Amino acid sequence: MAICPDSNLLEALQAGFSQMRNPVRLLVLREYPRLDQVVGLVRARHPKSVLISLSRPEPALGLIEGLHAVYPNLALVAVHSASSGELILAAVRKGATRYVGSPFDPDELREAVEAAPAGAAAPKGRLAAIVPAAGGAGASTIALHLAVAMSRAGTRTLLTDFDVSCSSLEFRLRLRPAFTLADAFERAVDLDELWAQLTTRWKELEILPAPCAWRPPPEIWGRTPAVLTSARGAYDRVVADLPAEALPTHREVIAQAEEVLLVCTPEPLSLHLARRKLEAL
Repeated sequence: MAICPDSNLLEALQAGFSQMRNPVRLLVLREYPRLDQVVGLVRARHPKSVLISLSRPEPALGLIEGLHAVYPNLALVAVHSASSGELILAAVRKGATRYVGSPFDPDELREAVEAAPAGAAAPKGRLAAIVPAAGGAGASTIALHLAVAMSRAGTRTLLTDFDVSCSSLEFRLRLRPAFTLADAFERAVDLDELWAQLTTRWKELEILPAPCAWRPPPEIWGRTPAVLTSARGAYDRVVADLPAEALPTHREVIAQAEEVLLVCTPEPLSLHLARRKLEAL
């Protein structure tokens, strides 16, 4: 994928790709999109890398920073027609993994788009998503007991409450959290070192409660993969307690989960709603 509003730079870039021995398919965006738009494209297309033109530094650096926060293991290649040490350094600080300048050498281009970022190892922790067929099915109870059992087995476990409309976990456990899931999303860029400060401890378990009545903009929801990847790097097991209401972030949670538990009760209505939820999943 290439984001390049500069027509001359784009022409040179396409010429470089066309000279490769095994040309790659290139999805081209001729304007700088919003972060949530490009996050949606990355989620749908799964590109190995994104090339971002620095022809307009402010939106370009903003996209690099935002994409790096959401997809820390995605190769972000800064491209430009002029070599500016200050601009290159700014791009690297925002999260760019490589810089390639015009005229573009085919071998250098291939190396840039195929190289994985440093430290791009898969996260160690396993993620379980607990999904209720409907409200009142007992999914939050199962999520809590499952997380407690994991922590008692000696694994470092994080329980996250994704019910941002009504944070019941905080009430049930009588917690007084200093921070919530909203703080993790706000600090997604430097989250790796902050988990011990953000979570609330309850017995052997670490908990990140949901904020109450939180309605963030789409670009904040777009940070869900970064938050989950960071959590799975810090914990052996992560349990995500999802609400019955479907929100954009829940698709990302389920996409990363190794286990998805769909919880219902034996009543016909609950079973019917469970079937519908399963079809939606």
